[in-house]
Amino acid sequence: MADNKKTQIEPKAVVARMKTACGLRSVKDMSHYVGYSSNAIQNAITRGSVPYEAAAIVARKTGKSLDWLMFGSGTAASAKKPQRVTKEAGESRPEPAALPAAKITVDSDILAAIIAGIESALAETGRVMTPDNKAHLVVTLVEIYADAQTPPSRDNIIRLVRSAS
Repeated sequence: MADNKKTQIEPKAVVARMKTACGLRSVKDMSHYVGYSSNAIQNAITRGSVPYEAAAIVARKTGKSLDWLMFGSGTAASAKKPQRVTKEAGESRPEPAALPAAKITVDSDILAAIIAGIESALAETGRVMTPDNKAHLVVTLVEIYADAQTPPSRDNIIRLVRSAS
């Protein structure tokens, strides 16, 4: 049996890398940076959950690699340029689960590889994901890898499935 320590994603470590990527010191500042309420990311850590959507936003805004943010492996730099995201004064954003879907063009080969990777990882690990959780994982991976030349690695998809299921 595989060692879960090697495959689990540690929420506190992910948030620490997110803070580093953004040059922030507090979880509260991180929540504000990604447009969430003050306690949103801290609540995810307390529940032992990885804030996937927040990590995707940090990757988009800073240009950091999602692989590095989630797993701490590889280089922090992403092949994608950071996306400038501005917020109007007084504008607030919804909690992570209510974030609106981004309109992006998706390469069908990348989408197929992500879906096949998730299904394969679920079968291989014997885990089950609710359709909602599976959809969130697909959308998060599609948003991150939409402009990439290659889909996420099989090993990283397995780690994400283990963490999300």
